[in-house]
Amino acid sequence: MSDWFTTPLPPAIEHPAVGKVAPVYWTPIPLSGERICIAVIGHDSAQAVGVALHRLRCLGEMGDSFTYFGTRLADDFRHHVEAGRSPEDWRPNLSGMTIGQWSEAHGDSLAACASAHIETFSALWKPDVGHDEKPAETLVVPRNKELRRFIQIIKTRVESVNKELTQLFYMHYSLADTQERIKSTVDYMSSRYAACYAVLNPKTQNTRLYAHDSLWRLARARDAQLVPPTLTESVLWVPDPELPMFNESDIANAKEHVAELQAEAEREEISVVTVHSAEMAARRLIAAEER
Repeated sequence: MSDWFTTPLPPAIEHPAVGKVAPVYWTPIPLSGERICIAVIGHDSAQAVGVALHRLRCLGEMGDSFTYFGTRLADDFRHHVEAGRSPEDWRPNLSGMTIGQWSEAHGDSLAACASAHIETFSALWKPDVGHDEKPAETLVVPRNKELRRFIQIIKTRVESVNKELTQLFYMHYSLADTQERIKSTVDYMSSRYAACYAVLNPKTQNTRLYAHDSLWRLARARDAQLVPPTLTESVLWVPDPELPMFNESDIANAKEHVAELQAEAEREEISVVTVHSAEMAARRLIAAEER
């Protein structure tokens, strides 16, 4: 009989436990039941790590969103642990995001385990192509078409009154402990006034996600400034109740979203205001600069 049948297999290599890992899921369409793993976080007794999906160009704006928000959540988890708080107490601070079950990780390192687990948890994961290490692409804040148009109209209105103020739109900031590949921006920032905008259209998907992100960017921008702006606020477009295309349920949903954001903003000491038009938002900006 061949030795192939009689030779015992070598014992499996047992890697030591290096910590715990958990997936972070995004439900792009509320109540659909669909979940996409956009990041894996991990921790041990000394450190916290996070790995996000690579940019998926074939998915366009949605692919950019997966990478951006996954990286944001991984960073937020690291900040949470580095601040001395329990990893198991962390919850995603973005609407539509949930954390999966923690599991023990075995391998050479915690970072390697997190990278290996995202390949297991996420069907959208793709391995790095090529042997030469390429510099990471800068991630920009994803904005849907409604939000881009809303900010552009605000900028145009402001330009008609004071052209110099238009240079203060899309201002960059940096935190020493934030990954360099995230291009952090505030929609508008000067020494007097800082604002991020969101469009809370009840008929559009993921409106709360963009609004939650506006709060996070404002809070981190304030942390990065030695002298914060006098007034910092998240400006939300909400539908005018008199508009015929929105019914009572739409208006109620928008109010619920605003209340939720106001409760979160209160913890960050950021104002949340609502407007019915870009013109109203532009007037707020100009008034703040003229004080």
